[in-house]
Amino acid sequence: MNSGLNERRFLVIEHLFLWWLLYHLKWCPGSLNHYKLSESLPLLNLSVLVVLTLLFMGLYAYQSMFGQNIRKRVPVFLARVLGAYLITYLVVCLILFSLNQFPIIDNWVVAVKRALIIAMPASMGAIIVDSFDKE
Repeated sequence: MNSGLNERRFLVIEHLFLWWLLYHLKWCPGSLNHYKLSESLPLLNLSVLVVLTLLFMGLYAYQSMFGQNIRKRVPVFLARVLGAYLITYLVVCLILFSLNQFPIIDNWVVAVKRALIIAMPASMGAIIVDSFDKE
């Protein structure tokens, strides 16, 4: 019974830290930061951002969704993390396209960078929502 209480405390602390981190990153899709970043961010930095996003999503899924028990469920674990990121990325692309802020024909590199930058905080929210349906 005590271990269940400790697990709930850890999850609350983890959620609070995640929201604090996202708040202080200030990468809100409503701001102009992603426009400036998408035009000037080098490919190496963008790659690090994507890897860190997938790593954070994997750590959160590992701890909260799978309860550190994924030995026999590695394909399911990878599918959930990659699937959540892919769906988030596609939704971000559709929303940017519908707002006429996704220049896929004129400047596709900036469009892809812009979607990847916005998908970072959005995918964190997606994995949290996905954790509501625990394995």
